[in-house]
Amino acid sequence: PVTEIDACESINDTPTVCLMLEGCDESTQTSMEDLLLKVSKEVRASLKEDEEMNFCLATKADGLGGRVRQLTKMEAPGGKAELIVLDVGNEGSYYVHKGAVDESTLKIVIEDFRAENLDMAHLG
Repeated sequence: PVTEIDACESINDTPTVCLMLEGCDESTQTSMEDLLLKVSKEVRASLKEDEEMNFCLATKADGLGGRVRQLTKMEAPGGKAELIVLDVGNEGSYYVHKGAVDESTLKIVIEDFRAENLDMAHLG
């Protein structure tokens, strides 16, 4: 399932794909949630037995979404979806996608993450 970031209990232990939607209107949030759900089902079907991945949304500026923005030095929420991959359990690694977010982008970023082809930054 796709969860709100504040309800994502294993975010510190499990790689997490998160759409940052705090500045988006309700219809954009809904369409992006539907998109993430679709992609998450495809990705989960392809995960290896010992591989896990969370999929979540940040729809409120306060709480964990705001903290993630602060820790990853992301700008304040705008009116568009933003994509971040968190791998906190791996030395505080994260990747912030620059550019528009759509189905193709989501799949490419996730595929590149799984293949260890993303230029990951580190918290702190």
